[in-house]
Amino acid sequence: MAWTKEMIESTGKIRMMHFRDFILRVDKARADKGREAREASRECPFCFYVMVVMAGQAFTEFDCGSCEGKFSHHNTRVPRLCDGCADSLEACVRCGGSRMWTVDEALAKVKT
Repeated sequence: MAWTKEMIESTGKIRMMHFRDFILRVDKARADKGREAREASRECPFCFYVMVVMAGQAFTEFDCGSCEGKFSHHNTRVPRLCDGCADSLEACVRCGGSRMWTVDEALAKVKT
């Protein structure tokens, strides 16, 4: 099948909507209005606001990346760390990185 002008326009519109959605999620992360929920979920701003993932509805076993304990999670999007290790390390349960940074701090470090 040949790539048509209509396909180019359609793909361009879809990518534009994806980009707009990404910017809106970054704006939400910057405002951090869900901070209490984010902190309760033990996630960094990126994982809580920006990541878009799907998960299956099935209890799933996982090994903590720190203590190597075996845990069960309520869906297939398993965390990298157990809650106890995430708390003691002040780390994000999803990515394992620090959860103590802000979006403005991150942007300040990349200014050229």
